[in-house]
Amino acid sequence: MSGYASVTDGRSASAAKRVVIAGDNRVLRGGSWNNNGRNVRSANRNRNEPGNRNHNIGFRLALAQASVQPALDQMTLLSAASRRQKANALRQAGRQRRRTPAEAAP
Repeated sequence: MSGYASVTDGRSASAAKRVVIAGDNRVLRGGSWNNNGRNVRSANRNRNEPGNRNHNIGFRLALAQASVQPALDQMTLLSAASRRQKANALRQAGRQRRRTPAEAAP
């Protein structure tokens, strides 16, 4: 038996519907590069015989994009340099204040 049974709705034999009742069919989740968007989703389920081969069956590979650090713009670099200069000036002023008057004399 092929795993299908004919079910008629009383109209005619040509209008018979094929319904799966048993067999060796397997669940196929998603599709391949040849499918439309709806069928490519892994949530989409279909059935196929294990030996079935066509362009709608396959697997997809995905590669995560490497994270790219944003380039520092010129204003950011200038701002960082300015902050360093101010910090150095404050440190130098603090050192000057800590000296005793005798140390400050030439």
